[in-house]
Amino acid sequence: MPHDAPSHWHEPKAGESAGFGKFKRPPMPYDKFIEAEGIPCYRNIGVRTVLYI
Repeated sequence: MPHDAPSHWHEPKAGESAGFGKFKRPPMPYDKFIEAEGIPCYRNIGVRTVLYI
């Protein structure tokens, strides 16, 4: 097999990922419902802490 063939594995260098990227989770039934209804849904937002100081 040639060294540059796509199936030839190379060890990732420091700071590199071994894969091709992120795998997104498949949409759940609720996600499909919200999208079908046209309801805006905001994800990946949050708060640092909920403690009142």
